[in-house]
Amino acid sequence: MPSSQAGRRNAIAFCGILALTAGLSPARAEDVEAGAALASEHCARCHVIGDGRTLNGIGSTPSFPGLVNNLDDWQERFSTFFARPPHPAFVRLDGVEPPTPLPPSASPVVLTPMETEAIFRYVESLKRD
Repeated sequence: MPSSQAGRRNAIAFCGILALTAGLSPARAEDVEAGAALASEHCARCHVIGDGRTLNGIGSTPSFPGLVNNLDDWQERFSTFFARPPHPAFVRLDGVEPPTPLPPSASPVVLTPMETEAIFRYVESLKRD
């Protein structure tokens, strides 16, 4: 079984590739809508995911609008979210070895590359000019 270090490297590489390919095609309305639905289903249990959903989330967890509008490195943060604590404990990406063989510490979130890109597109749509 690969070490947790190897699993983390695989996840970072996987997410980095997604981030690079995300900039190659313009966001379509369907992608943004799908991303909003996925974020609502999977991310809103910890994060405030949009301006209209201010009562969701855990108080110490950054909101998606706050991240995208206040941090210059938001794209890097979202493209490597899988490797950033606490995500490795419960997020699973299809095709990526989990960083640990232990079972998830919470109800697992399983995402495909297309779903991850859709969430990225949704978050990108929250950026104010």
